[in-house]
Amino acid sequence: MSPCIVEREDSRVATRVKPRRWLARLVMTAAAWLVAFLVVMALLTLFSDELASLPLALRALVLSGVLVLLMVNVVMPPLSQAVGRWIGPTRDGSDGNEVEGSMVGRRS
Repeated sequence: MSPCIVEREDSRVATRVKPRRWLARLVMTAAAWLVAFLVVMALLTLFSDELASLPLALRALVLSGVLVLLMVNVVMPPLSQAVGRWIGPTRDGSDGNEVEGSMVGRRS
């Protein structure tokens, strides 16, 4: 069975699960984009003179490396938990956040 197909006897439950997944994806994408933008702006503002002296490829390597490091280790774990709590459980007791390929609602 595909993870996107939800089979329930009550059709109201099935329709309730799908919008939560869509909403979780939308919130995670928008929040990640906003934080990535703010991190890049902060790096360019704080280190513009130092970065300007680097070749373009090295500048892009430094910016993307710092961005990925911060996003994966600092920003996304608490953001995933916050979105998971905000979306909340569905009526059938599942958390409704089993978004394929996402860390939403997962705890390590």
